[in-house]
Amino acid sequence: MELGRTGETVRLLRESLPHLIGLLKSFARSVSVRRLSCDISLGLADPADTAAMSGYLWSLASVVNASPKCHLSVKPDFSSERLDGSIAVELKVRLLRIVAAFVGALTKKPVRKSFRGMRT
Repeated sequence: MELGRTGETVRLLRESLPHLIGLLKSFARSVSVRRLSCDISLGLADPADTAAMSGYLWSLASVVNASPKCHLSVKPDFSSERLDGSIAVELKVRLLRIVAAFVGALTKKPVRKSFRGMRT
């Protein structure tokens, strides 16, 4: 992409924005979280900082754990500096909605032009 065409590319992206936002909204509606689990082991240089941060994360965990689909656990480590953890996510994705929204966006002229402009 040449520097002289930057203004044209920005204009095309601006015209495509409503269609691309619709595509992102469709993607967000098509993905649902079935299960989310997060285990964190946290240790900072100062044990007082570790305790304060653990308290903040426990407060967050009390809100997150209210949902039966989510689990967040925090284990403070007062003896060493560390940040360990694991995350497990199970998602349900409806691909037909995403494909339909993508095809719908491609039928709009500004979107097609902006894709062509990015390729060359």
